[in-house]
Amino acid sequence: MNIKDDLPLGLSLVSATWTDDNGGSGTCGSTGRSVECRGVGPILPSGSGVVTKVTVEVTATADGAAHGLRENTAMAVGQTRDVLVDNNTATAAVTILPWAELDLTKTGPTSMKSGGAGSFRLTVTNRGPSAATDTTVVDTLPRGMTAGAPLPAGCSVSGQKVTCDAGDLNKDDSLTLDIPVTVSKTLTPGVYLKNIADASSPVPGKSASAEDSVPIVVATPAGYGLGVRIYGPTYSLQVGTVSRLWVKISSGRSSTAKSTTACVTLPGNVTFLTSKGSWNGHRVCWKLGTLKAGSHRWLSITVLAANLGRRTASVAAKASNLPRVTDETIVRTHFPFTG
Repeated sequence: MNIKDDLPLGLSLVSATWTDDNGGSGTCGSTGRSVECRGVGPILPSGSGVVTKVTVEVTATADGAAHGLRENTAMAVGQTRDVLVDNNTATAAVTILPWAELDLTKTGPTSMKSGGAGSFRLTVTNRGPSAATDTTVVDTLPRGMTAGAPLPAGCSVSGQKVTCDAGDLNKDDSLTLDIPVTVSKTLTPGVYLKNIADASSPVPGKSASAEDSVPIVVATPAGYGLGVRIYGPTYSLQVGTVSRLWVKISSGRSSTAKSTTACVTLPGNVTFLTSKGSWNGHRVCWKLGTLKAGSHRWLSITVLAANLGRRTASVAAKASNLPRVTDETIVRTHFPFTG
């Protein structure tokens, strides 16, 4: 028996196989959109060890431009005369929906001064397979940042949102938009501003979202911000000996640090002994409160060299009104030398 399936326009064959209920199986041949499974069966009404049913599985993909209702008709033809041929064909209807996958990238300045200007570049691409119609790109600016001029054609501003009509994008088409922005003069230096954009189309598929590749940092004047340094022994510690790690926290000459905290993560080759900070696992933390402009504090941790190695001790400090800062140092340890 032969089974033939003619795929409708807009569908492309991926694979076609057949199986029967007696353990038989095989791969069907094809010519273009025509699939034919030859020599299956024979199919008998009933009985032990005979084939009573054959199943053909056809896998196909829809072309990017194929939309709407499609009918797929299959036919079975046997070598034995068939007295009832009206049931030898079967038709199934399938609706092919468009599908467009959008991709969005965003690049922008790594830093901006208070009151300064810059721009973000948005590139929306349709990865297909269908066309993305009426594509829209929305760039939501953070508070403290406003859209500049001139905007790209098809773009408008409402509040913090810049909405751009990207039109129809065929598969692999791209559109680039440069959005000019300005930063408020009243922003606190050191603040981080995150800019997020989205691209969408009413065509079913995948929308896209992107944010600036490097968070915008409003440039800080000289002498502004926290400073932190961590100091370890300049020589290798012998396992079993006691030593100290020192941390210096300083406030810039033009900035007071409020609600200041600092935490040191100890390396795995030393063990904590004592400190005025709070100890939790491998971390020692201090709540320093307010550091006046131009002032500094020294912090210390007493440790025991416990294991052989060359490990990193790190420190992080921050204040409620200033950005986080970090530093690290290497702590080396060795076993006693023996003759």
